[in-house]
Amino acid sequence: NIRKLYKEFRSPIKQASKLLGLTYDELGEKIGCTGSAINNAIVRDKISDWMIKSVELLLENHQLKEQIKRQNTAFKETLKGII
Repeated sequence: NIRKLYKEFRSPIKQASKLLGLTYDELGEKIGCTGSAINNAIVRDKISDWMIKSVELLLENHQLKEQIKRQNTAFKETLKGII
């Protein structure tokens, strides 16, 4: 259904939930609201600015943690080559 795909693509909250592998309840716990509040915001297409900003910060945090993991792995590999 093209309408469903469009709505899903438009929603940064849905995208973040999928990217992070979190349910709305889990995502809500991380940003300080309930899963039903997230679902209602998506269904009504009225996602608050604070909710979007919270999810953006959560995604940024996730990306930075992944970057640190990659750098640690590269550092360990470099040390193996030296030792």
